[in-house]
This record gives sequence, C-alpha cells and structure tokens, in this order.
Amino acid sequence: MENETNNNITEEEQTGLRPAEDETRVITEETEITEITGITGETPAEGVSDGEEKAKKPPALVGYEWLESFALALSVMVLIFLFAFKYVTVDGSSMNDTLYDGERLIITSFGDLKTGDIVVLCEPGNDKPLVKRVIATGGQTVHMDFENWKVYVNGIELDEPYVRRIAGTTMKRDAYSGDITVPEGYVFVMGDNRNHSTDSRHFGCVDERAVLGRVIFRITPFSKFGAVD
Repeated sequence: MENETNNNITEEEQTGLRPAEDETRVITEETEITEITGITGETPAEGVSDGEEKAKKPPALVGYEWLESFALALSVMVLIFLFAFKYVTVDGSSMNDTLYDGERLIITSFGDLKTGDIVVLCEPGNDKPLVKRVIATGGQTVHMDFENWKVYVNGIELDEPYVRRIAGTTMKRDAYSGDITVPEGYVFVMGDNRNHSTDSRHFGCVDERAVLGRVIFRITPFSKFGAVD
C-alpha cells in the first residue's frame, strides 16, 4: 500500500534499516513458509485500512477513477439505447390528430403489446414502416359500427377520444367484411385518422414479429416534447 510504504521509508531512513520494499518481501516470504511448515511466525504489523487509503488518495487519482466510472456507465447506457430503442420520423397523415407528418419519435421493442398502444410496423407485403394504433391483440374479437364510428373489442366499446371523426360521413369500411377474431401472436391495428388510413381493415391482422416497436416518446416538435398517448 502506497501510503504505508512512504511512512516506512521515512522511519527507516532515520534508523538506517533496509528499504521498506525488502521488508515487505521478506515478511511475505516468511508468511508463506509459515503456511507450509506450520511454524508460527511473527505477525506483521497492521497496515492502513482500505478506507484510510482511499481517503488519502491524491485528488487527481480520485478524479481519474470517477471519470473512468462515468465513461463506463455512459458506454453501457449508449449500448442499451442502441439495442432497446429506435428513432423514427412520422410520414403521412393517418395518425392525425395524435401524430403529424415530420414528427420525430422514440420507439422501444420492450414490453407486451396491448390495446391503445401506438406502434411502428411493417405492412404485410411492404417493407415501408407504418405508424398505427393497436385495437386488439391475440384472442380478442373486433366488431365495428361504421355508422356511429364505434369500435368494440370482446363486446366492449373502446373509449377513443383520439379518433378524427368526420361529421356527416360514415367510418371507412375498406375490405372489412365482419367481426374478426385476432389470431394468437397477431394484432389488429388502425390509424386515428380513420378515413385516411390504410390499416387492418385493408391488409388484415399483423404478425407481432412485424412490429418494430411501441412509441413511447415524441422528440420534436419541442412544443410537444414528451410521452405519447
């Protein structure tokens, strides 16, 4: 230990004894012999405790250790962010008035999908990512009342204040022909701008493996910075 060594050198220079490094080596060797032969040797003097040693470290060394720990923690956080989160940009108007064209979002692949989640997915047969809202998950049955703009899941009407309704018109039916029970491992999705969205009414249920992530945060515009519902 550095501080103990310095103290020993000062005392030995005054007494003319051998350098502290040699004494430390000799004591170590004697200790090893004692362990092998069972001979009880003289107990070495107690050293400086870890707490005292840390307290006496030079400020520069303490600062370097702190900086090293900070850099390691930052590296781990960056790796976690790269693998667990993605950065996407909204393209189109199918999610108005919740999301608008050009807005930048953070999505994550963590967590199970549930009704109401906004997700980024790949449309079946198309590699272009889409942003939609999950209406139902595996095992749930979807029913729609197009005249009154109402959606039911397992017989319960969804509360959808986010939907852009157009007065005097009915909700777009597209290729939807009747109640759909979502297969396990799939989701039924729709855009909040119901009459200007290509979604599960058109291409059917989506395999969960085609879901790139769930939207959790809006970065821009800064006036809307924060979580997305």
